[in-house]
Amino acid sequence: MKEQYEQANKIESSDLLQKSFQEISLQSSAQLDHQDSEEIRQLRENLVLLTSQLDETNRAAQQYQQTQLNILRNQFQHCLSIDFDNSFDVIAQQIADHVTREREDFNEKYQTLEKQNEDLRSELTNNMESIRQSYVNTVNELNQELLIMKKQCEECDTQNQLLTDELEKRPLPSNQESVEPNIEKVSLNVLKQPFEEVPIHMRGVNGTEDEELGQLRETVALLTAQC
Repeated sequence: MKEQYEQANKIESSDLLQKSFQEISLQSSAQLDHQDSEEIRQLRENLVLLTSQLDETNRAAQQYQQTQLNILRNQFQHCLSIDFDNSFDVIAQQIADHVTREREDFNEKYQTLEKQNEDLRSELTNNMESIRQSYVNTVNELNQELLIMKKQCEECDTQNQLLTDELEKRPLPSNQESVEPNIEKVSLNVLKQPFEEVPIHMRGVNGTEDEELGQLRETVALLTAQC
């Protein structure tokens, strides 16, 4: 009897538990459905908002690209052979390629000009050295000629002095008037002038001495002209 009662209690408890579980499951399912619906609604709203923002961003990007494209067209269409009807990315790549080619051409021209400049600099250095050496040789030749002329002038001065001394020491004839010859002493600077300008006053000199004096004057004048 007791066992039957306990068994009946167990069955009743099991039914109660099963009923309670079913009620909890229904409540949980209802709550989950409500939460899912709310989440789906929020996700839909977020999707619509993000889609709208994405469309706005795309429109802004397209407008920005078109603005930049217009700027590029206005700035470069007169100097670049580029089809500006292409997309912004294609045009940007074409500009980059053009700039690269221009840089390569510039570097090539720069290297050519640098080589020409170096050649001109080397040629100028060689020419300057040749000119300098030519001037040095010319100056040396002139110095040699000046030394030769100086030596010749010194020899002329010596000969002039000897002739002057000889003229001053020459005796007069004893049968002439008792008048001493008046011979001016002439400096070396005066002897360098033409001999006709040198005043030598002689009185009482006979024809032979006049002739000899004339020859001496001619000799002195010739030596003076050589100096």
